[in-house]
Amino acid sequence: MPIDLPRMALAAATGYAVAIIMLRGGRARDMRPTFVVAGAVAFSISSAFAGTLATSPSDALIGITLGFVSLGLQYLFLERAARHLRADELALLALVEVFIAPMWVWIGVGEVPSRSTVVGGCVVIAAVVGLSMKGLEFQKSRSPRDRGR
Repeated sequence: MPIDLPRMALAAATGYAVAIIMLRGGRARDMRPTFVVAGAVAFSISSAFAGTLATSPSDALIGITLGFVSLGLQYLFLERAARHLRADELALLALVEVFIAPMWVWIGVGEVPSRSTVVGGCVVIAAVVGLSMKGLEFQKSRSPRDRGR
């Protein structure tokens, strides 16, 4: 059975959008247990589709480590940021990982990212910095009485 990549991409993007909105909606609660459950569900589903995927023990250890460290830290930081940012700002901040991941591969494995990867990463970083600067300007323009809201 062929894989329908456009539908999978749409499902992934929709799922991520729902997750960001739910994360923002649950900002008053500790959402870390939710990430553990979501990770277990994602692992179970992806394992079912892996079929005869064979990896060496060292590659499996690297994958597990990256999953816990890279994604774990990302979602821990997102959980903390959700208390202070709107959902759209949170989603844009999450895109920083798209830039950082190839940099880790470059540093750790020596695989040089393509020019388009670097350019795309710079666009994401510029958007995050621009949004942050706009937010700082907005904070400065508010009266001291409004800042407590």
